[in-house]
Amino acid sequence: AVVEPAPAPAPAPVVDRSDLPEPPAVAPVVAHSAAEGTSVNVPLPPFSGDRPYLRAIEEVIAPAVVEFAPDVIVTQDGADPHHADPLAHLQVTMPAFPRAYRSLHQLAREAAGGRWVALGGGGYTYEVVPRAWTLLLAEMLDAELEDEIRARSLRVPPTPVTGAESGVGSLR
Repeated sequence: AVVEPAPAPAPAPVVDRSDLPEPPAVAPVVAHSAAEGTSVNVPLPPFSGDRPYLRAIEEVIAPAVVEFAPDVIVTQDGADPHHADPLAHLQVTMPAFPRAYRSLHQLAREAAGGRWVALGGGGYTYEVVPRAWTLLLAEMLDAELEDEIRARSLRVPPTPVTGAESGVGSLR
């Protein structure tokens, strides 16, 4: 068993775990009573798409984070929810990413005095990751992208890229 010495921060992942036949085997977490209720997990069914993904962020995670009142918001901003990602099954489209980023930015302003640390990670389609992170950085900087850059950032392959084409398992 893992023992947490103090209340944990409020992680709030939106996760797709449809690839697992059963929950992964992990050591149980035993928390102090003060840490109870400080975690929000929003499991979404495979092929959920934009609307449930965004609702999870805006209607479940955001209110929980505001209530928690953190000193800083730390987000893991992977591009793996995107429909072209070969490993995830959420089927989120690129236009949902800027809305999610706007919601997270507003959440940082409202709940943490604007303090927001965004971490990259996740996403195995080279066409998607740089586009998503360009949109994220633009949101964090309150920058307006030129129309041509924004349009290119929102265009991605219409179907998933799999196998060797994705670069997974290679050094490309």
